[in-house]
Amino acid sequence: LENALKKAQETAAFTHLPAIADDSGICVDYLKGMPGIFSARWAGIHGDDQANLRKLLDELSDVADDERGAQFRCVVALAHPNGEYIWEEGVVEGVITRSPVGNNGFGYDPIFQPTEGDGRTFAEMTLAEKNAISHPALRILSHSGTSRCMLTGIFCRCRSKHWLPIATMISLPLDIRPCLSLCRNGCSSRRFCS
Repeated sequence: LENALKKAQETAAFTHLPAIADDSGICVDYLKGMPGIFSARWAGIHGDDQANLRKLLDELSDVADDERGAQFRCVVALAHPNGEYIWEEGVVEGVITRSPVGNNGFGYDPIFQPTEGDGRTFAEMTLAEKNAISHPALRILSHSGTSRCMLTGIFCRCRSKHWLPIATMISLPLDIRPCLSLCRNGCSSRRFCS
């Protein structure tokens, strides 16, 4: 949570607009949740996907198949410049395979086989197939009742929490859109809505 929230809060403070940030990683049961937040630099160099993947497979080389459980975890934070925030965590359960399979995706995708699926790794799936079961925190944030209340409430400058959407300015993934809105009290402000 801390990494995602820090990024969102700093961006909101700098831009004076609501900001969304995430942090994600792979958490392996046998390694007590590691690499976790260190996933991108597990082998020592940030972003060396092949080295990170090889290191993880080496650490699990003698581990039985039934002890290779893992999760992709994603935390998404939404921060407002006034300091208010919400966050959601999404988890995709799966197992670590014994060797890389597939050419799509990035990072640990070639060795992560999601439980919710047909036995393929993320790297064997098309982007649409992978997105249907991954990035669950973004889906949660964009569709949950708590998030909708937060998204439609805190961004009104006069705090009346009565919004009338004027126009959708751009489309972002998962139907999270920055909108120019007008509240019933006449206050105009930018907000995120779904």
